[in-house]
Amino acid sequence: MVEISLPLSISYQTKGVTPIADVVEALQATDAISRDAISLLPSLIDGLEIARCDVGIKRISQESPLREVLFLTLFVTFQDDLSREVPLLLEELFETSFPEKYETIATVVFMVVVFYGVSFARDAALKTIEDHSLRKMLNGLLQELSQDTGKSVDQIMDILKAKFEKPTAVKRLLRKSRSFFLPSKREENAPLVVDRTDIPTSVVRDVPMVSGIEEASDFDRYEAYSDVQLEIHAMDRDKSATGWAAGMSRTMLKSVSGDAADFMVMRLDPTGQPAHHFVGRGVFPMR
Repeated sequence: MVEISLPLSISYQTKGVTPIADVVEALQATDAISRDAISLLPSLIDGLEIARCDVGIKRISQESPLREVLFLTLFVTFQDDLSREVPLLLEELFETSFPEKYETIATVVFMVVVFYGVSFARDAALKTIEDHSLRKMLNGLLQELSQDTGKSVDQIMDILKAKFEKPTAVKRLLRKSRSFFLPSKREENAPLVVDRTDIPTSVVRDVPMVSGIEEASDFDRYEAYSDVQLEIHAMDRDKSATGWAAGMSRTMLKSVSGDAADFMVMRLDPTGQPAHHFVGRGVFPMR
């Protein structure tokens, strides 16, 4: 077993003294996100096993700018089937001098988790999927992580979706990723720097801080489709429920009402029931 310490530096470009309560909430969020990021490393680096991880504070400055320096301590081992032939990535990983490249991997994974969370939060707040600045930031980080690990962007996204598959996990990530930005949000969306990654005001501004998002959303993951054929029927035909349901290739739309109905054309048959098929566009839960 080998012990490896990875530094994580976060600098909020605030101008005054940050309230202690905000510092504590942001630190707790950083701790939770760091542990999520560390737990993803074995899926991103083939052959890596993490026996234990610790997150500790090396230095913190509450004055302008607010700066936090943490150490992520990993206790790692090899998988048995790789004991004779270790991939190059792990070979470099276990050198006495830890390569700067792999310090960067840990930081990028941390940032991917942060922006995966706030992108989800913004989509939930707007109730639509947009190519906003948070998603653009996430896409750039995914490309960087793909180059560093050799995993494709699609593979990394699959790993993230599996990690945060349950609604309880998504709600927790949503709260923590928003809290991570709290010191900046309190001070007119002040920019911040995570190691060498700049997060400008224009990006911080898009982080939603609306309370109650996690209670008002169902947190199924959705993908957008256009020009698809749907089958709709009254929900009470299947069970004791009201409203309408729609299906596309056995994938059920959670509900069709309100905003969703604005772009759906419904044709009724002589009995008053909607026609079985119509062409429209919408968002569907991924199953």
